[in-house]
Amino acid sequence: MLAVGSGGPDVGPVLLGLTVVLVVAKLGGALFEAFNQSAVLGELLAGVLIGTLNHLGLVEVNVLRNQPLLELLAELGVIL
Repeated sequence: MLAVGSGGPDVGPVLLGLTVVLVVAKLGGALFEAFNQSAVLGELLAGVLIGTLNHLGLVEVNVLRNQPLLELLAELGVIL
């Protein structure tokens, strides 16, 4: 277990980012299924929406872009 102040990676923002991505993707999938469309399409469009929030003026998502652990998890997801 990681002790507080041990100099380890800060996992709080990473967990927040993963939670936001998973919840928005699930909602997008459910919305598209309600219209008899593929859930994957809704999940993909939710990811595109999250990715473009910075361009729409929501600069708070930049905190998530600068997380090396979240970037590593994203790269692993691409490989798998």
